[in-house]
Amino acid sequence: MRKAEPTLISHRGAAGLAPENTLAGIREGIRHGAKFVEVDVQRSADGLLLLMHDLTVDRTTNGTGPVSDLTWEAIRALDAGTHFSPDFAGEPVPALDAAFALAIRQDVTLLLEIKYPGQKPGIETQLAEAIEGAGAQDHTVVISFEHDFLGRFNRVAPHVPVSPIWYRPGPDPQIPNTRSVNVHWATVFLRPTFIRQTHRRGHHVVAWTVNDVPLMRLLLWLGVDGIVTDLPNLWAKI
Repeated sequence: MRKAEPTLISHRGAAGLAPENTLAGIREGIRHGAKFVEVDVQRSADGLLLLMHDLTVDRTTNGTGPVSDLTWEAIRALDAGTHFSPDFAGEPVPALDAAFALAIRQDVTLLLEIKYPGQKPGIETQLAEAIEGAGAQDHTVVISFEHDFLGRFNRVAPHVPVSPIWYRPGPDPQIPNTRSVNVHWATVFLRPTFIRQTHRRGHHVVAWTVNDVPLMRLLLWLGVDGIVTDLPNLWAKI
């Protein structure tokens, strides 16, 4: 049987080509052929889900302070583009709903990494309601380093696929509806049997974060099913 074509996952929108976790970044990933785009989700002080990697807005916007201390009105007024390039001046921090709308319109799937879910009581229910409200069930995979959270999310939204992330893989968390296992690319070399064992469990292997063409080619030759990259423009060279 012919192996399925490998999957390109554009990281944080397309973090090497546009401001991370913005609609401009998601569009850039799509422009380079990504059908899967990874973004990070945080929650504002007044409970709105938005795209942001860090606990604070300092690194990626012209603002300061913890995301959890700022209202959505304050966050939406920030410039999330100039730090990357003047060409993106004025690019805002997007609400998760806006990212869903873009993904549905462009027929791509968002991989949502919920940042620090243990610090956000009720986030699994809120996220499930947001996905259902946007009609994004077929355009979403929820991913996390916190596998207990994925288990809780699966119980409230069993129809939405999940994917655990590992630095160093441990026992299979055995969460229903697991689509793939996400690992740092070095795992593939440090644990030579990992890909075969994971495939036997019925899961795909996704390697992150790979921004080098020779390394991409080697990982794909070894059998990984997907590559997470900040530079989706490199995929045309594979």
